[in-house]
Amino acid sequence: ALIIGITRAVRLPMKYTVVTVVCFVLSPLTQELHLLGRIDHHMIEYTFVLGTLLAGIYWFKDTDNKLMAISLGLILGLSTVFHNGLFILQIPLVITTLILWLLNSRGPVHTGTLALSLTVTTVLTLLPSQAFQEGYFSYIYYSWFHLYIASATSITLIFLSRTSVCNKSLVQLLILSVVLVLPVLSEIFSGVRFIGADISLYENIDEMASPLSFVNGTMNDFFITIRKYSALFLLLPVGMASLGIWSLSDRSPFKIFFLISSLMGLILMLSLARLNYYGSYTLYIPLFIGAMMLSEYQSRYKHLVTAFATALVIIAHTPSVWSLFESRPLGGYFDYAYDFDGDFPIEY
Repeated sequence: ALIIGITRAVRLPMKYTVVTVVCFVLSPLTQELHLLGRIDHHMIEYTFVLGTLLAGIYWFKDTDNKLMAISLGLILGLSTVFHNGLFILQIPLVITTLILWLLNSRGPVHTGTLALSLTVTTVLTLLPSQAFQEGYFSYIYYSWFHLYIASATSITLIFLSRTSVCNKSLVQLLILSVVLVLPVLSEIFSGVRFIGADISLYENIDEMASPLSFVNGTMNDFFITIRKYSALFLLLPVGMASLGIWSLSDRSPFKIFFLISSLMGLILMLSLARLNYYGSYTLYIPLFIGAMMLSEYQSRYKHLVTAFATALVIIAHTPSVWSLFESRPLGGYFDYAYDFDGDFPIEY
């Protein structure tokens, strides 16, 4: 439902919405997150990534809508309850608001409502946290760090909505940024080390590997990547270029937000295999946005473009679709694949 909502929000025609849903369903990444018996945080992280994206698009379509401001703040505030790392979903919101501020001299008028919703939700959900009660300040725990980030986001958004671009406000923004970043500098470096898998403990963990590792690997590593991400992985430059052209063509706020969110998601997806859900939608939605633009530019060939895009998706998923028919242990965890005596694997 969220994928369908996003495709409709970015104004993809229904035919491309249908093909997008097919891509989502066939993707081994989707299948991996929703295996029978799998209950973990990865699936709910994906849900909040898509939910934030959808709510953010509608907020930037109509920043005068207080209900959408409250909804977006609520989603962002609740997301960190389910996983401590989801505070990064606030980054595209701040960057997009900053870009709009630089372009239009003032941020959205009702940003204060969003900021209040985010801060209040974060405070209320933090109250039962033991780490919060004991005064911890770390992104590893659901702690004061998350309240600080929500507060920093809120302060920045309010500043951008209350000032206009000038030399004085630029200096004030720079000072504000330095003041807000300094207390979390060590946490930022720690997070960057984690994303870069720059920790010896992670060297031999598959999900901590980058899907780009095949560049320095073997042909087998290449086929493993294609099998997991589909051959659409090879078309990421085309899709992201199309998205850039679409987003910057008229500088619509919601398009800029979608572009910034997609770029961040793409970076995370390419950094670690376990972070694929932050950017897996960039494998197909940007391509269909490009197909939509091409259809509008060459309207007499729109049916041909649709047929070509559909055929391309089917062919691209051929290397990975066979994984749908493989027997797998419950939940996808081989630790659970044996009975209590350890005699035989339990598969479905």
